[in-house]
Amino acid sequence: AMKKFKEKYLAGEIAFEEIDDYSQEWGFSDSTDTLREYLGLNAEEEDAWVSVGDEALKELLDEQLRDEEYLTQTYDLPVLAAVPDLLKSGEPSRYGYGGDYAAAWRGKS
Repeated sequence: AMKKFKEKYLAGEIAFEEIDDYSQEWGFSDSTDTLREYLGLNAEEEDAWVSVGDEALKELLDEQLRDEEYLTQTYDLPVLAAVPDLLKSGEPSRYGYGGDYAAAWRGKS
């Protein structure tokens, strides 16, 4: 299967602006996917994109990038094993950067 827009963007393979090309491609394709599926977005991301615009979607995706990089570099763990609510919550503060979460984790090892 072709990699979707979101997957490629998060992998650093394409610029965010290419979302326009993907949207156009979708318009011309005979794909039965919805645009959201075609781009690989979840409902929250689609909502932000439709109701607020490109900037809002880019912000959400960039947040996922930062969170994943931070967690994998710092704890060297599979991201979801470390923080089950990573994808559900938007605020980095929830993960207690450098705070309780880090301290609790270090205490375990």
